Amino acid sequence: MSLNELVAHEIHRAFDGEIELHESGEHYSVTMRNESGEGSMLFYHVMPGIDLAYCNFSMDSCVSALSVPNSDILCVDYCRSGRMEQEISGGSFAYIGAGDLKIDDRQNHTGQFVMPVSEYQGITVSFELSEAQRSLAGELGGFPVDLRALRQRFCTTGRPFMIHGVASVNHIFSELYSVPDHMRDAYFKLKVLELLLFLETIDPEEMDTSRPYYNRSLVQKIKAAHRMMTEDLSRTYTIEDIARRFDIAPTAFKACFKGVYGEPPHRYVRTLRMEHAAKLLTTTGRSISDIALAVGYESPSKFTAAFSEWSGTTPSRFRQGL
Repeated sequence: MSLNELVAHEIHRAFDGEIELHESGEHYSVTMRNESGEGSMLFYHVMPGIDLAYCNFSMDSCVSALSVPNSDILCVDYCRSGRMEQEISGGSFAYIGAGDLKIDDRQNHTGQFVMPVSEYQGITVSFELSEAQRSLAGELGGFPVDLRALRQRFCTTGRPFMIHGVASVNHIFSELYSVPDHMRDAYFKLKVLELLLFLETIDPEEMDTSRPYYNRSLVQKIKAAHRMMTEDLSRTYTIEDIARRFDIAPTAFKACFKGVYGEPPHRYVRTLRMEHAAKLLTTTGRSISDIALAVGYESPSKFTAAFSEWSGTTPSRFRQGL
């Protein structure tokens, strides 16, 4: 795949921050850095009109202004780990987490990519419909998937369609992380065909749509609450206190927090506390009692019990590397 000067210029223009491009005969990669971290995308050309990209982001957000055809594209995004937020025109937000699949024609995407937990790893398969359909016909003359009909089925509302936690989705994509180099081209083609055949069997009306889109004002409140809950881990808050402060019903707060960050509020904050405690145990000489207070536990015994449940060992043994 040749990365010509026009494409290179478009990539530099499109992404915010510092950009690095690397090209080999079979793929090219884009590494982007901004004040929130670093991300990379490794692109492979599967067949004319079909591309596959490995995405790996350790950052809070980035902006992409890459232009895409307004009427002839379909993208399938698989999340392996982390979370990705997509703002839809009109002020609502959609989220995918580990094991989720998103089908999208990119028509209403704003170009802002947000990683609520500062991490996203996954795979994107993109189809330029006219050329991709010709390629599929050339590879398999009787291939039973019509890409335009597929897009019409999943993208009629102007919003991305989400498939959450289906085992066969993980089966399709997880194997793409262990492809032998000498089999890569054939394996990519096989997996793209498998993906399309899987989507052909899906009836959108029968899928679980219980995870809603969230409006801008609610998401902004949840993110403000998140900042308050995590900026000082020595402080503790009840759900009722936070919900009252941000004028949200407690049940709505818990549901939206999990939608944005992937876990219920208390579990999410508890994990942050334990991770911070682990760092303090291995990088400082502070006492167990002092570390307990730093992560919101007035009782060292309660901290020890919580840390042991989280890590499988006591704080003292963890510090000793046991």
